[in-house]
Amino acid sequence: MANRVGQQLGNYRLLRLIGTGGFAEVYLAEHQYLRTQAAIKVLHTQLTDEDLEYFLVEARTVAHLLHPHIVRVLEFGVEGTTPFLVMDYAPNGTLRQHHAKGSQVPLVMVVSYVKQLASALDYAHSQHVIHRDIKPENMLIGSNHTILLGDFGIAQVAQSSRYQNVRDMAGTISYMAPEQIKTHPLPVSDQYSLAVVVYEWLCGKRPFEGSFTEIAVKHALVAPASLRESVPTLPFAVEQVVLTALAKEPNQRFATVQAFATALEFASHVSPTNPVTPSWLSRQINDDTPTLLTPQRESAASGTMMSQPHNVVTPHVAAEATTMMSQPHNGPTSPVTVDGMTVISQPYPLLNIATPPRQSVIASAPVVAHEVTSVRRRGFTGGKVIAVLVVLLLIVAGSTGIFYTVLARNNSGTKVATPTTHVNTAVTPHTTPQGSPTAVPVAAQDTFQRADQQFWGTASDGSPWQGDTDNHASFSIKDKAGQIIGPTQGGQTLNALLGPVRQDSEVVFSGSVNHFNPNVNIGSMLRWSDEKNWYKALIDGTNLTFLIRVNGVEKHISVPFAAKDNTRYTLRFRVVGTTLAARVWQTDQQEPQTWMLRTTDASLPNGTAGLRFRLAPGAVMVVNSFVVTKEKMLPV
Repeated sequence: MANRVGQQLGNYRLLRLIGTGGFAEVYLAEHQYLRTQAAIKVLHTQLTDEDLEYFLVEARTVAHLLHPHIVRVLEFGVEGTTPFLVMDYAPNGTLRQHHAKGSQVPLVMVVSYVKQLASALDYAHSQHVIHRDIKPENMLIGSNHTILLGDFGIAQVAQSSRYQNVRDMAGTISYMAPEQIKTHPLPVSDQYSLAVVVYEWLCGKRPFEGSFTEIAVKHALVAPASLRESVPTLPFAVEQVVLTALAKEPNQRFATVQAFATALEFASHVSPTNPVTPSWLSRQINDDTPTLLTPQRESAASGTMMSQPHNVVTPHVAAEATTMMSQPHNGPTSPVTVDGMTVISQPYPLLNIATPPRQSVIASAPVVAHEVTSVRRRGFTGGKVIAVLVVLLLIVAGSTGIFYTVLARNNSGTKVATPTTHVNTAVTPHTTPQGSPTAVPVAAQDTFQRADQQFWGTASDGSPWQGDTDNHASFSIKDKAGQIIGPTQGGQTLNALLGPVRQDSEVVFSGSVNHFNPNVNIGSMLRWSDEKNWYKALIDGTNLTFLIRVNGVEKHISVPFAAKDNTRYTLRFRVVGTTLAARVWQTDQQEPQTWMLRTTDASLPNGTAGLRFRLAPGAVMVVNSFVVTKEKMLPV
């Protein structure tokens, strides 16, 4: 590409070239009127009219990402057929410049970097944006020495162009998640890429080296080498956290990047000479999968830890990383707040998390789990030949222009990954580990199959609805469904209660919202006793959230979940003992087999089940079915 120094792009004059990459050049520029400086990224891609529309959509999405650890996009435009973006100028360069290839970064510094980057990525994921190009070159150092993540979505614009080829991609394949290589990127793909960067920082080399094809195959099939072989002083727990984030299967990683960052921070406080794995890393992949690490109680002074290193690590599959230190503690503590929850930050080793008696490892988790997170590298076996060929075919496809993700736009225009799913329009019953349905009696149920009427009246099982359902005009039965209409002005919160007081229960309901916004959400409640005490699991269009309200004080725990307007979703919310767990899915698709959100709280012993609606003017909510279980559920 020609040097553009001295040229004018929009209101900016290009002063000097400050960086080049596989698909763009970056210039320091000055605004011709304001005399302010900015960084201008000029993409190598030449846009056709069809490409231009796509670029503008992506650029608008990136421009709306406002976060203290994300490089702000100030302006964008197209000069002829060449797109460019105007961004805040980060004068201290990139982390790649600060830590050259082959250098090792101190663990405490790695933890600091990851915490800042995780905050940015989780925010982006909540806005339905996947970065897709996490690498040190895209991590900038701001004027106040904070870490800023850049190039959100910009790689996607360039890499999706018909002019992009595999050679231009060689610089990022080393950080790419297996599912992204297979053209199915997910939010956890960014977690995998960040884990590759962490691996490189800790030992000075990336997990996989070689040609483009060799690296792609290794991402899909080869376990990374042990970090501790290169860095013997590294805490074993840190290695296990990193390898968990590097799992080949997305559902074997941490549920969020923030959960990965929190686990890494706590693991960094474990003594390097203590060859143990913290018990919070042995959480079940889902409620039906036994723990894959054999626990053993250590002395009271060192807390409850896992006794021997193993090749299999299963992450907690929800936001447990934000609450895993809220258990009773044996030593002095320093409370901090993470996602609205009080957790213990120091000292880490004095855990007191109860563990079950020693038990045999039961291989009911997916077989791939054994090979995905194995600490030591293993060679190929005969059974993997076909898988290698499949990956090679994907790479060949990539070189011919169909390498990158086919995406479906949601209602807002944001691009999201389109996974393959099995259609299932019914509420999915709870299943055993073998997959056979379990007969679960119900305490209360409403199918809403009755004539149109004001209020909700009596449920299909003969139980009366309580709360606001029979005294508030917002409630009605219409078209064989429960309907709730928002107020004409202001906001309001309404309750619908059904069934007896119980301790261990589960609510499964399906419904839709005509328009989600920050003041509109729909969710189910358990252990409701009054307006000041209840547990609620809700969706609000961008997140799946727990609200834990005790004596009028609320705690919030969230994971990203993009819900579309006028689309039916099913939410399963279970409380057993002190454990809360929830998952949500589009009703005409298959129910996830893992809990998306899980935490513990011992404040409320029992209560009533129901629904809780947060409404704004113009909001219309529809509830199609509601079921409360009667018997004690399997442990979550």
